[in-house]
Amino acid sequence: MERADLSPRKPRILLAASGSVAAIKFGNLCHCFAEWADVKAVATKASLHFIDRATLPKDIHLYTDDDEWSSWNRIGDSVLHIELRRWADIMVIAPLSANTLGKNPSYHGSLTAYYVYLFWKNKAFVLQASVLNEGNEAYLSLLQDLKKKPT
Repeated sequence: MERADLSPRKPRILLAASGSVAAIKFGNLCHCFAEWADVKAVATKASLHFIDRATLPKDIHLYTDDDEWSSWNRIGDSVLHIELRRWADIMVIAPLSANTLGKNPSYHGSLTAYYVYLFWKNKAFVLQASVLNEGNEAYLSLLQDLKKKPT
């Protein structure tokens, strides 16, 4: 009788970049996570302005909205954002731009990364790494608003 491999697998991390200038460091982030985890990456259209694909690890494919729509042709085909949600143990949104942070949960944009987030539900953890500058008036205003909201 053949014995199944009982060794633990690496955690599966879906890294998502939103459109912040901090996305220039997305390649570094992918390399850091790839040292100890299986990583897939997804990027918003705005983040692609800052991401240099040459800095990404060679084995990490960067999914974009083009991948979302090119992989589906008819009912029964897999849907990228659903497959990414199923695959990942955790989603890390870094950098998280102020624009993405401020989006209403009912927003139905055409962003693959945001679709994954919308369909994430309570499957696992979602970590969001904001890149807001604490000297920025909008950041300070957002903090004040968040303090006023009931939890």
